[in-house]
Amino acid sequence: MHSITSDKGIVSTTEHEASSAAIEVLNKGGNAIDAALAASGILSVNSQHQCGIGGDLFALIYINKKVYALNASGYSGSKIFQYAKHEQQKPLNVFKDTRLVTIPGAVDGWLAMHKKFGSQPLKIIFNRAIELANDGFTANQSLLNAINETRRVFPDNPLNIINKLGQVVKRPEIAKQLQLITQYGRSAFYQGIFGDELVNLTNNFISHNDLKTKQYDWVTPLSYEFKNFKFWTSPPNSQAFLILEVLKKIHKENNQFQDIEKAQSSVISQMIQLGQSRDSYLKDYFQVLGSDTNYLCVVDQKGVGVSLVQSNAHGFGSHLILKKSGVFLHNRGLGFIRNNYEFCPRNNTRPSHTLCPLIVTKGDQLSTLLGTMGADSQPQIILQTWINNLFLKNVYESLARPRWILSGNNKEDLFPFNTWKHSMSKKSLLTISHELNFSTQILNDFKNTKYKTLAVDKNPNLFGHCQMIVKNDNFYEGSHDPRSITGVTIGL
Repeated sequence: MHSITSDKGIVSTTEHEASSAAIEVLNKGGNAIDAALAASGILSVNSQHQCGIGGDLFALIYINKKVYALNASGYSGSKIFQYAKHEQQKPLNVFKDTRLVTIPGAVDGWLAMHKKFGSQPLKIIFNRAIELANDGFTANQSLLNAINETRRVFPDNPLNIINKLGQVVKRPEIAKQLQLITQYGRSAFYQGIFGDELVNLTNNFISHNDLKTKQYDWVTPLSYEFKNFKFWTSPPNSQAFLILEVLKKIHKENNQFQDIEKAQSSVISQMIQLGQSRDSYLKDYFQVLGSDTNYLCVVDQKGVGVSLVQSNAHGFGSHLILKKSGVFLHNRGLGFIRNNYEFCPRNNTRPSHTLCPLIVTKGDQLSTLLGTMGADSQPQIILQTWINNLFLKNVYESLARPRWILSGNNKEDLFPFNTWKHSMSKKSLLTISHELNFSTQILNDFKNTKYKTLAVDKNPNLFGHCQMIVKNDNFYEGSHDPRSITGVTIGL
């Protein structure tokens, strides 16, 4: 495997149908926004274990030498606080708990992107996704693995009919929803069958009136200049600000980034410190929690770039499915759970989010599109991958280099995910997990520190699945993560 180069444009996603659909849209005269939407639509059909129309979406768009940020993470219902208080005697569960359901924002995000920047009709953009949902797609290894891992805990998953690689699966309900969205817009989704089912399921703590409110906002991106590059990320409720805060700390300490090992050690040190203050920074958004995610990036013939990430929050999401519309609901309300297990929802509020799209510019030109799955660890994975490329000048090698992530050891106190937070007690040390063949120089920097432990982990999913496109002079270089068993990168 190696990097893909092109002077016209590149698409990188986690799945071949998605990448192929995006390239087809570009070849037919569409732009990067059209292509990203086409890929996103495909992934919502055949990658339900990572994303779907029942989840959220964030995007950064580089166009006409400017960066735009879209926050399409949905709000909580207008009566969730009252409902949760009424149900407080019932134990809160990660799955099958309606209290953790927030309004999905992905569909509103698609429509907002298309309205502002799209160039092709939605019927062309989503045509392949609708075909796959109606006629059937072949189950890939990533989806099959996810199904096999959840059969016992998610017995009513309709996708459990998949029991072998390459099995053809149809999702006519999702095809119908995509057709309605294409023909009639948001009202056909949020005020249609889906909306009715969602209101009924949530006992009206998400109301029909709530669903009339748009679930997206064009927001001002955060940015920071570092070593002649400018980093652009989504503001809170995203935790992407941590990427910029680490760079600020490194710049303030005048770290010269003499070599790749020193640079990575510096990033780890700052992430450890900032991880402790993350929640105070996000105090208006509560704790950041999350899980399975899907990222894609596209750059087109005119240099327009899209960095897009979408998510169910936790694998297949809440394990709650709306039967008539076929929508798998996410459980993004996990972001309202404090570290002491206390569930503190707010009405009409966006929970904190793990999703972290990134764009890097140099001068006013696009330099890098980068993102990953990886739950709470996304800022760590994204920043170390960019640093790898700063030194290695090779996208594939930068993605393939063994990674580290930070994780707290007090799992029981950090319901339901193990974040990088930790207490200072001896029983709860911070762990630097790393892959095989990781730099011994970096590990030696931390072996004797008082509150960190080291651990090798062979699970590739723990360390994220990145996609990355970099502009080098007059050509683009892109690749998908070698840890992704289904990723595909295609050049125009």
